[in-house]
Amino acid sequence: RALLDTPLRVKTPLCEAGRIAICAGVNAEASRAAILLSNFNTPDDSICVHVRKLPWTATTRFELFLVNGQHNFEKTRSGILPPDGRLELPELTPPSVALVTLSP
Repeated sequence: RALLDTPLRVKTPLCEAGRIAICAGVNAEASRAAILLSNFNTPDDSICVHVRKLPWTATTRFELFLVNGQHNFEKTRSGILPPDGRLELPELTPPSVALVTLSP
């Protein structure tokens, strides 16, 4: 449901079936973005998201909500997105789902 708050879909990289899935969007006011990731079964130690071309120029805040064996869509981390847009997600171990929300 949380992804529906950002209904304007944006291009994401192709994912490998059965391993990682990703979907992203921006709201109509261009004041909020969200990325939904699902790690079914990837051998990678850490998932990294590169956020580019946000519709604002201000510093970007992020919040990470996680669903896995220990968390039930709980906010597990928040902070400022680095200037290079690189967000490491070591907590996204399989099987898990994460929602990353972004705002200026």
